[in-house]
Formats: sequence, structure tokens, C-alpha cells
Amino acid sequence: MELLAPAKDLDNLKAAFDAGASAVYLGLKNFSARKRAKNFSFEELYTGLKFARSINKKIFVAINTLIYEKEIKELFETLFFLEEVGVDGIIIQDYGVYKIVKDFGISLPLIASTQMATTNSFKAKFLEDLGFKRIILERQLTLKEIEKIRNFVNIELEVFIHGAMCFSLSGLCHFSGQITGKSGNRGECVQPCRWMLEKDSRDKNFYFSMKDLCGISYLKKLKELGIDSIKIEGRLKGIDYTYPVVSAYREILDCLEKNSLYNIKLNQIRERLKNIIQSRELSEGFFKGLFKSDKLIDKNPSAGLYIGKISGVFEKSVYFNTQTELSVGDQIRIVDKYGKERYKIPVKVIYKNKLAVKHAYPKDYIGIPYSGARISNGDKIFLVGRRGTYKFKTLKPISLPENIGYKDKTEIAIKKYESIIFNAQKKTKETILKFDPEKKSYVINGREFYFIPAHIFNENDYRYFSGIKNLLISHPAEAKLLRGPKIYGSFNLYCTNKMAALFFKSLGIEGVSWLPDSGEKGKFLNIFPEIMRWKNIPLFITRVGIKEGDYFLKDRNLKVAVYSPYGFKKL
Repeated sequence: MELLAPAKDLDNLKAAFDAGASAVYLGLKNFSARKRAKNFSFEELYTGLKFARSINKKIFVAINTLIYEKEIKELFETLFFLEEVGVDGIIIQDYGVYKIVKDFGISLPLIASTQMATTNSFKAKFLEDLGFKRIILERQLTLKEIEKIRNFVNIELEVFIHGAMCFSLSGLCHFSGQITGKSGNRGECVQPCRWMLEKDSRDKNFYFSMKDLCGISYLKKLKELGIDSIKIEGRLKGIDYTYPVVSAYREILDCLEKNSLYNIKLNQIRERLKNIIQSRELSEGFFKGLFKSDKLIDKNPSAGLYIGKISGVFEKSVYFNTQTELSVGDQIRIVDKYGKERYKIPVKVIYKNKLAVKHAYPKDYIGIPYSGARISNGDKIFLVGRRGTYKFKTLKPISLPENIGYKDKTEIAIKKYESIIFNAQKKTKETILKFDPEKKSYVINGREFYFIPAHIFNENDYRYFSGIKNLLISHPAEAKLLRGPKIYGSFNLYCTNKMAALFFKSLGIEGVSWLPDSGEKGKFLNIFPEIMRWKNIPLFITRVGIKEGDYFLKDRNLKVAVYSPYGFKKL
């Protein structure tokens, strides 16, 4: 079973491999769903790839955002570069990228991002038939659902095993995009699910902030099911997180492979993972089943290891009883009771019994110098950085070969791309629709279209839509599965470039939806006789058992209304 680790830069890549990762996944400066990460230049990727090859390890590159038409040339350059240097696969969300790779003969193994919302075996089989090498499954699947998909397809399957979890089903979140203009589908998510909200204008809390996933207890079962790769999330995190987490999973995987001391080691390593910095409170996610929010929601969502509360502020220092060992060179973060980050402080000296010391131990009452303002008793303190205990040599940069020809290939490809002729409609009709979770159908130009929700996990639920003349689908697999009726794409089917439009058209989809985060409404949409614009689209779709009702972001004058325990109304 492959152990797949995150790498935000070359140092983290080296740390992941040193810790025992079989492969790493990373992003480039553009087209990455983690735009806030440092990410890799072409030269840095080449350097990392040379190192990976020297130790027989793999590198996968994330091209997992929606692509705008104006970015197509840069996309071609990126794809041809990745082909030339020989990465082990690309992780994609946009079906336009899929069609470009296939139609232009680019030799890159394709991996379906979790952003493609693979929630059932029909969707998985659709991707397998398209020629994908691997599918990264939705994080909110249960073990039984994962097993059902595994038994239905022969394609490689990848499962998230550790790290941050999204409140929404992957690829279906519009929370950040709708309230800030920064879309998660473009790698710009500002994580509003981590913000404090008010419930019914009274109780303040972090109602949508998920605990981190720790699925180490399920490794044995996942291996028995035939899962090909387990994935650690964390491209925004540093070596203090990457090295110990990867090391922990490598150790338990080795025990599992050798059938040696597995149960003893499992308990030890599970406890060790609880104390790794840059983590939130841990949960087992959805493996065991669906849970109420108290099992999954972190009411204290600041990343880092909680070590105490401030009990005194004087002489330009903060004082507290530390719950863990602390050393000069570490970093702490002070967070107020509302969860707003105040200051990240380097620990330059530790005061204990009025003496300066280099180390403090659990239960010690200590002071840390701090010269800022607005710190109060009761503010929480988190350990967010350790003085380096893992020692490594930084990889020396390797220049790109002079004869690399990805730019020449790009120029040829762009000419071919621009010559693609559209059979544009004489007149494309545009309809404005308002989403309503209580509605099962919408009228578009006199025809009633039944809406297929994106949260179908049981394939048998598709029987409700057989025999219906007009459908609004949420996944392209549904166009293939439910052939016959007139099919339009809902707001869950993203069409942001010409190649995506041609792909959907080839499936018999006769109309698509346009959203604000779809970029400029290009002429490529005119190949469809119908375009839908939506109002009031859902901010997210989730399986977290959160209570129905109204939640308020007062500082943004925003009300979030939650319908039914697990997302939309049941079919």
C-alpha cells in the first residue's frame, strides 16, 4: 500500500521521503487547489524529481483547479513540461484538462481529484472507462461505501487517511467563493468554515470547523479491501508536521506488512499523533459511519497543539502553566476566546522562577517575552513550531536541461487548439433559476427538469430518475447512466473552458450552468442551446449531522440556513 505525503516545498519533500513516504504530491505556482502554499517552480519540481528517482520514489502533481479559457496557453506549457520531465501522474478536477490530455496525445497518467466528487461506484466506473489511472475518493465516505466502490471497479483507489477535513463534500463548496469572491475550486479558499458563527442569534461557536482526520485504526481494513494508496493531507503545513506524521504511518504500515507488534504499536502511535503540532483535535472521520456534529466539529479550531491559557501578563511577558515540553527556538500562537489569531511568537527565552532557562516541562509555570498589546488573561496558547529535531540537508537546485522543448510543443498545440471549430447555436437562451432545497424540479423554457442532487452515495437512488424526460445532472456520469432524456448540467457541473464544453457536449448534455467563479462567460458556451444562471446556490453540501436552523456571520451581515441533517432533503 502506497504511503502518499504532502510537500509544500523542497524541504518538505525531502522530509516526507526521509520519513518513509512512498510518494509525494505537490502543486506548482498555478493551478493548485492550495494556492496559499509555497508550491514549486519548474526548476524546484525538476530538482525534487531527480531526488525522487534516485531513491525509487514517485511524485504526483496537482493540476486540480478549474481552468479558465484565458489560462489555456499556460496550461499547455505546464502539461508539456510535466510530460517531458516524467512525473508519475497529474491530479485533475477539470474535465477540460482531461480532454486536452487525451485529444493532444499528452503522455501523463491521470488521477481524478477528490474535487471530482466520486461518491458512488457508478461515478467511479465512469472515470475508469475514461481511462483514469486512479481515483481519489470523497473524504466523507464510510468504509462500507469504499468497499462497495472497490468491488465495482479495477482502477487504483486512493483514500485520505490523515489531516484536515472539509465541512463540505469536496468540489461542491461555494462558501468562500460566494462570500469573499475567492473560490475553493480555484485554490483560493479562505476557510470561512473555520470562522465563528452565531446560532439563532445567541450561541457563538465554530459550528462548521471540522476536527482533523486520523484514520490510523483503519489501515488494516483498508489494506484488506485492496486500497492502493493512503494519503496524508497537509500541503500548507511544515516539516514539524510532515516528518512526524509520515514517520508514524510508515512505522505502523511496516508493522502491518511484517505482521509484527501491530496492535501494541497501533495504540502507541495513535497517542503520539495526538501530540503532533500543527494539528487540530483528531477524529476518525466518516470511516465508521455518519455522526452528529459533536463527533466531528472542533470547537477550538486553531491549528497547533494546545498548551495552556494565559494567567498573567506583566513585565512584557505572558505567563501560563504549560501542558507540554517547551524549548527556546519553538514557536507559539496566542488566540483569543473568539478564535481570532493574535500573534505568532518565537520563543527566544523562557522564564521559570525568575530565571532564564532553555527548556520547560509539563506543569511548569513559565513566562515568555512578548511586547505586543491586547493580550488578555484566558487567551489560549498553541505550540505551532518545534526547534528542529529532524536534521536534513537541503536539496541543491538543479537547472532545467537546455534542450527541454515544452515551449515549442505549446506553440504548435495552441495553433491546433485555436483551429477547433464550434458549431455555435444561432441563439443561446439564458434562464435565471433560484435554487430551493425544497424543490425537486425547475421549469426551463416551459419544460420541467428534475434536479439530481450531488450527494447520491447509494447507486440505487438513481432509479428515482429513470423514465423522466428532462434532467438537471450534477455529475457527467449521470449523462451516460441516464441516456434518453434531455439533459442539462446543474451548478455542480463546472464548464469554464472550451474543452470542458466540448467534453460535456459529447456526452449529450445540451445545456450548462454558469456561476460567478466560472470566469468570464466565454463564447464556448454558445455551443449549448441553453445556459442557466443560478441564484441562492448552496454554500456547501455535507454529511455532518449539524442541526437545522440559521447561523450568522454578524460582521459580514450573512445568514447561513441549514436544511435537513445531512445536506439537501432526502430523495
